[in-house]
Amino acid sequence: MGKYVRYTDEQKEAADSVRISEILDAEGEKYKKWGKQFQWQRHDSVIFVGSKWFQHSQGRGGGAIEFCKTFLNKTFPEAMEYLLENFRSDVANEANTTDKATCGERSEKNHANRRREDGVFLQHDKETKGSDRASPELPEGEMSVVVPKANETTRNLYRYLIKERGIDPTVVSFFVRSGRMYETEKGHGVAFVGRDESGRIRNVHVRGTHDGAHGKFRMTAEGSDFRYGFGYQGEGQTLYVFEAPIDLLSFLCLYPKDWMKNSYLSLNGVSGQALFHFLVTRPDVTSVVLCLDNDKAGQEACVRLSRELTGMGYQDVRMLSSLAKDWNEDLVSRGREECLCSPSLV
Repeated sequence: MGKYVRYTDEQKEAADSVRISEILDAEGEKYKKWGKQFQWQRHDSVIFVGSKWFQHSQGRGGGAIEFCKTFLNKTFPEAMEYLLENFRSDVANEANTTDKATCGERSEKNHANRRREDGVFLQHDKETKGSDRASPELPEGEMSVVVPKANETTRNLYRYLIKERGIDPTVVSFFVRSGRMYETEKGHGVAFVGRDESGRIRNVHVRGTHDGAHGKFRMTAEGSDFRYGFGYQGEGQTLYVFEAPIDLLSFLCLYPKDWMKNSYLSLNGVSGQALFHFLVTRPDVTSVVLCLDNDKAGQEACVRLSRELTGMGYQDVRMLSSLAKDWNEDLVSRGREECLCSPSLV
């Protein structure tokens, strides 16, 4: 049995503040920069800034310690030893009797520095200003999402969604005109907007429109609240749930009849955070149809979410799978003309 090590709060904080880029460099991993964020090339759904990371496909994230546990298969003690010995040797051997006042002072300074560095995941400092910031009227303590600047035209957005992904132009136009989608000025990506109950923007997820040699680009705007997903709310009692915004849009093309009477929500992964928040705000919704990807991760998530929903008292919970891996593959493989003749599910 290994020796038990009692780490101080400052040692834990120091370990958790190690930059993800330093870890990846040490492991010989590649990543690429996009604006203020970075994307891991081997796991392209993982984005990070400073010591904070988030994996869209799994709806999880955290600091350096959790990163080592998740992707390097280390236990907590192993992660602590790895991070302190390799990246923070200055505090690796500090005794537990370190002066508390000094620790507290350094801890507060480190926290302030990380808050500035890891702005993608943390709330901005109150004095920070920005012309593209949304929802400045949010109550104190709540995140304020920094909305990526919109491009002057949506030409690239329409080209990508219609020509490459097979989405019906009328569906694209509806979501653009209703303020749920727009084209970003930087990178000309598609921004999928999540709003709260009062209509304020609370989440912006950007999907790149030019997949390169290193895979797909995805990013979430700074300060986004993951309780609010991209989608549409109708007055009906049924909610359809998807992993990705493009799959949601594809589903509307596959089953177009009277789609506006029900609700549709994208989770940006398989976490149920946005789903459960939606149900809290819409107690009239009694039926949930889980339409996640037709792969191992998606189907396992369907089973897990179904059990949780049943435990919450929902009696009408269904799982609906695409024929291919996801709904967009179904749409593209069948062709838009055929899909518009498909029967309605609602």
